[in-house]
Amino acid sequence: MRDFVRAHPDYKQDSVVSESINYDLLRRCDDITQGRVIEPRLIGAHQSKTTVGLPSAMEKADTLMQERAAVKGKP
Repeated sequence: MRDFVRAHPDYKQDSVVSESINYDLLRRCDDITQGRVIEPRLIGAHQSKTTVGLPSAMEKADTLMQERAAVKGKP
């Protein structure tokens, strides 16, 4: 947010967040929330430590959960 305000063309380096800056900031936040804009600085670098694809990993997790439930006597 700070970087957005500092880079905004209306910001005068006076610590005042004007109505126009505030409006643009809220629009940007909404765009990020709605998925219209990706902001990688918010989530960091996307890396996975697994070499298993997501469908295979989900199937493996489901199997493990079913096995654990069976051991505990749950359907």
